[in-house]
Amino acid sequence: MKQCDLTVATDIYECSKNFEIIKHTVAHKALGKFCLSLKKFEHILGENADDPYWKAFMSPLKRYRFELCAAPLFLNSPPSQTLSSIRVLKHSALRCKNLFPQFDGYAQEILEQIFSLLELNESPLLDFLDSKVQPDKSSDTAILLKESYLIPSAEEVLKSHHVLHRIPLLAPVQVRRGNCYKNLFVIGPSRWFPSYVYSAPRAFKLNLVRYGWIKETLRVEPVFIGSKDYKAEPEKSTPETIYVTEEEYLSSEDLIPKIDWGSISRKVTGHLSREAGQEEVNARLFLLEGEKAVFLDTEENSSVLIIDLDEEEQHRVKRISANNISPNNYVLLRTSGGGDYIINIADWIMGKEAEGARMMQKLWKTRLREVATKSASLLDVSLKLIDLGSLKANEINVRNWMSYKSIKTWDYNDLLTVVA
Repeated sequence: MKQCDLTVATDIYECSKNFEIIKHTVAHKALGKFCLSLKKFEHILGENADDPYWKAFMSPLKRYRFELCAAPLFLNSPPSQTLSSIRVLKHSALRCKNLFPQFDGYAQEILEQIFSLLELNESPLLDFLDSKVQPDKSSDTAILLKESYLIPSAEEVLKSHHVLHRIPLLAPVQVRRGNCYKNLFVIGPSRWFPSYVYSAPRAFKLNLVRYGWIKETLRVEPVFIGSKDYKAEPEKSTPETIYVTEEEYLSSEDLIPKIDWGSISRKVTGHLSREAGQEEVNARLFLLEGEKAVFLDTEENSSVLIIDLDEEEQHRVKRISANNISPNNYVLLRTSGGGDYIINIADWIMGKEAEGARMMQKLWKTRLREVATKSASLLDVSLKLIDLGSLKANEINVRNWMSYKSIKTWDYNDLLTVVA
């Protein structure tokens, strides 16, 4: 593991020994009403909330609620994908009266609230930051957001501001890299962020900024001897949120949009190719930055490439099991190209013999695939090959040998066994 620079460690220690936590609440009555109404509506829906119609209806509304609570965005300018999904709801709501007449009134009220918000060129979080950040201290200030995909949208908002455009926007993983600030504005409830943001702070003044209708407590467990021990402070109501009852407060978990992994998995696997010779393998679905996801092989002996920025430079790229991937890991994936270049170069080297060689290669690979299709599993195929004299037949190798992108077996004896 990469050794921490002594200067960086000293700075972090000084921060943890002298830092101050300041809690701020921001108010906006219309946005607060929408956020709480959405929670109430979901409660009214009850088990109906699992119906595909309501999942599609609620998803963009929840995403809007989260994004406006998680970044200094204008109410009328959420990320483009969210905005387009909300606009589609107008047409979707037309079917509500026929499908769910008992909920139509509530749905129309929610839509009326959100489309009223989309007419407001206001940003409560931006206004708060504007009132707190002093021009002469902007170079020692940073803003921390929960999700890095919100950074481009937030930067677009800040770039025209005469002071805030100079302030860096950070994702949690970036806070670990050692830079210490005088002021760090943490947008959203504290439980959204890793514990090291508070236990090993990178700022002398941590400003925790959230809307007043979000309930939370914070308990900091110091990691350095001599660090301050902060206890949770009682919640305080702001003038515009005093109407919120104890039951109506939103928790930090309420705000985070839930991902329906089962639905995504079923939808993706339903479109998979059923080409002869292909085998199903165990895999896990991983959510990536940029609203993308990928299936990664979790079979025994399989691995994926990751980039570990905490390692020394020569050891940063390494292989680990997909089951050992954790949040904030960088996964190295091939999206196109790569191995295809090897095929082109090999064909160029073989010249006129390439066409015949490729035909023979495809023939034995196709036959191997046909055997695999008729067998109970690749384990059975590998055992049969071992009985015939193969030295390295196993499930992983057999799968590689069947692939049209691999050239041949590493061992010539294995190749003779396969083509026999």
